[in-house]
Amino acid sequence: DYYDAEIYEMMACGEARGVFHIESPAMTNLLKMCRCADIDCLVGVVSVIRPGAANEDKKTLFSRRYLGLEKPTYVHPDLEPVLNDCFGLMVYEEHILLVAHHWAGMDLGRADLLRRILIKKLKGRDLEELEEEFRACAEEKDRDESSIEAVWKLLGGFSGYMFNKAHGAAYAVEAFQGAYLKKHYPGYFLTAVLQSGRGFYSAIVYMLEMLRRGYRFEL
Repeated sequence: DYYDAEIYEMMACGEARGVFHIESPAMTNLLKMCRCADIDCLVGVVSVIRPGAANEDKKTLFSRRYLGLEKPTYVHPDLEPVLNDCFGLMVYEEHILLVAHHWAGMDLGRADLLRRILIKKLKGRDLEELEEEFRACAEEKDRDESSIEAVWKLLGGFSGYMFNKAHGAAYAVEAFQGAYLKKHYPGYFLTAVLQSGRGFYSAIVYMLEMLRRGYRFEL
């Protein structure tokens, strides 16, 4: 049940130490800032924190819009159908395809090439040619020059390593499952983290948490 409020409350309170994907200080702070309360938010959180998506303070914008403290805004009204899943923000790789294809009218194959260039932060002739193609296609769809400039700038600001939505969803599901185990079976869960030696923190951190929870170690 991915609607278990107790699990999200644990995450939102910063108690996910030991849970793969979401135990780092950066992830803990973002989950607390968002007061994450559903699986869609969790998918967004594990994606918006990636270097490409996190440009231009998107983490803060995502959290404020998720909480209803700020209304979603769109560079162009026709972007709402393709960016409404993240409150007007570009967070997933697919957003590049959707903007380039549905808004500007680029061929999907060329839009995918643009995606690959942007996520690798490549500059040069290929990007220049794709920019020219983007602008030409958008003009054919009767987009005005100021809108074309604004949307291209939006795409250009979304570059670097990022997740596609399926990747983010897989991380979110695994994180939720780990959080479920920690919530309901904390002793077994933290013991497994210690035995695996794969946690984000040193072993002493997990040992101290077990002691705080009333567990004891035998020599």
